[in-house]
Amino acid sequence: MGGVLDSPRRRHYAGCLPILLLSTVGVLAISGLLTYIFDRQCHHEAETLLPAYPNATLEDMSFTFMRPYGVGTTTMAYFTSDNVQDVREYYIDQAVLAEEQYDMALGTTLANMQRRFVDMRDGSGTRIQFVAVCARPLDLSSIGITRANILEPSDEG
Repeated sequence: MGGVLDSPRRRHYAGCLPILLLSTVGVLAISGLLTYIFDRQCHHEAETLLPAYPNATLEDMSFTFMRPYGVGTTTMAYFTSDNVQDVREYYIDQAVLAEEQYDMALGTTLANMQRRFVDMRDGSGTRIQFVAVCARPLDLSSIGITRANILEPSDEG
């Protein structure tokens, strides 16, 4: 007589395990591949649109994932003894060059990038600040979904 191990129900559950493991590995592989693709694309875009200013010194840098200008948020601050007008003109030229060569412009890329130039009050030069955000978490607040809505559902509906 057949025991519990030979029952059709037991064989059914044993057949689900490989499918579950294969599905989990597939999801992890696809997630890793997409992260790699986004990271490479964002890094290329930021390096093209936010290059380091010539002869500027890096004062501060932080990033939230694996590398600067990749997936996540990157902030950088440089200092140069050049005046703010020269710095602006350099980055305008770089933006024109990037648009001509790569058909790429700020605001049209995967990464959300911003730059700011601060004229030092003491006349010593310019502080250059970059922020690049790539593959941000989805912001559902624009369609009325917030953390509060999810945690405390309303009585509507």
